[in-house]
Amino acid sequence: SPSHAFMVYDDTVNREPLAFVRYHYDNSSDATAKGTIYYADASYDFVGPAINPEPTPNLYKLVPAVEFYENEERQGVFDGCITLINELDRALSQKANQVEYFDNAYLYMFGIQMEKDKDTGKPKLDLKNDRFIYAPADTAVNGKIGFVSKPDGDNMQENLINRLTEWIFQTAMIPNMNDQAFSGNSSGVALQYKLLPMKNRASNKERKFVHSLRHLYQIIFSVGTVLPDSSKNKWQDLSFQFTRNMPANIADEVNSAVNASGIVSKETALSLLSFIDDPKSEINRMEKEKDEEMKRVSQLSPAAMDFQKVNSDDEK
Repeated sequence: SPSHAFMVYDDTVNREPLAFVRYHYDNSSDATAKGTIYYADASYDFVGPAINPEPTPNLYKLVPAVEFYENEERQGVFDGCITLINELDRALSQKANQVEYFDNAYLYMFGIQMEKDKDTGKPKLDLKNDRFIYAPADTAVNGKIGFVSKPDGDNMQENLINRLTEWIFQTAMIPNMNDQAFSGNSSGVALQYKLLPMKNRASNKERKFVHSLRHLYQIIFSVGTVLPDSSKNKWQDLSFQFTRNMPANIADEVNSAVNASGIVSKETALSLLSFIDDPKSEINRMEKEKDEEMKRVSQLSPAAMDFQKVNSDDEK
């Protein structure tokens, strides 16, 4: 976990890892840090400032750790929106408080004489607990009854909530699925433009993830047990396929693939179909099925082939 470990890089452009430090704190009163420092050739245990001089050999010959990070600032998608989210929570809380305020508003009665209790000589209502303001008068000519309320800021609050919600999605570069564009009859191209910022961010994330994955397999292959030493550089030949959970119009994709057949290669045409992850493997499966069908037909006897032809004609 990044909360209990960190990488140390050199100051070159390539930022090659120099060491990896993993640590934890014991339960003693002084909370001494304990952990291990991993280098390319060996690792050393430490307790506080004291480092064990006896190293443990590193069979990988590389720093045995890889950092997977979102960006250079090590921030997540939501980190840039934290202040906006807090402000949105505050605005919603204030709106809830205002609703409660109107539920608890004081009723006032001015210039109207109320019936009094015969024993106490005071109005029968509990002026404090019933939230009631009473100012009697001898006559009811200018009498008033109403609720004490402060100016209504509902429009300002709604505008602030809508603006904060919009900014949160824009800052995170993620589309709002409650937008009318996703609930109406918008075209596929319009929806693609809505999803374009998120796709660009996902592509950037994939590139960084592939870079870290290659470094990870470089370390794994370097030990000589997963692959022989002659194949330790095979990590450069690895390819990674990321499948995004995106809605797709299968009918349009199939039509596009059919129309592209004969113009482009079969592999390129199949790559237009989102439900096919590996076009090369799909082509191999198609050729395998074709060979099996040809082999099955060639093994049929002439009588069986005539019988099959008769049945086929009957079905027609």
